Amino acid sequence: MSDKLSDSPHITHDRPDARAQKPLSRFLQQTLLEDERIVSRAEFHWIYTFRAFLSAVVWIALGIAVQFGLHKLAASSHDNSIARYELIPPLFGLVVGGFSFLAKMVYKWTTEIVLTDKRFLYKSGVFSILVYKMNVREINYCNIMQSLLGNWMDYGHVYIITYTLDDKNIFLPNIAGPHTFSTAIEQVKKAEF
Repeated sequence: MSDKLSDSPHITHDRPDARAQKPLSRFLQQTLLEDERIVSRAEFHWIYTFRAFLSAVVWIALGIAVQFGLHKLAASSHDNSIARYELIPPLFGLVVGGFSFLAKMVYKWTTEIVLTDKRFLYKSGVFSILVYKMNVREINYCNIMQSLLGNWMDYGHVYIITYTLDDKNIFLPNIAGPHTFSTAIEQVKKAEF
């Protein structure tokens, strides 16, 4: 089996993928088998962080715009009771935007997507952890979904379809290099059979 894997042009034992060298979480380190080797590791594309940041900025800008509208309304109606509420919209935008950004970043920081020479491993979450451990033999095929921008900037979703009937199909978030990761899955499957 390892000879077939070594002959593959994209998967080598001598020069492993740099992303595969990053340290794993303690949880996934305990999950790896003794003779298991990391082949590839999917990483979030930088566009994910940009969208999280943009979401926070939009919420804060919306709060500031509502504050500006309240200020104009209070000035035109000479009603000082409205002026008391001018700080609520930007604070609301800051809280909602900050929470939105933090929630997306915690998802990014706690998600690990790893392909070994035997299994596909997916772990996400802090307090409630979702884990998929699946032999590569269980994977039927992968679909890649990319927008026009995703195709241009090389990011997209990978949808892993399995042979199992218990709804173990896995929809990965926007990852960098989805075609490379999908190809690595296909090569490991080919080497396994």
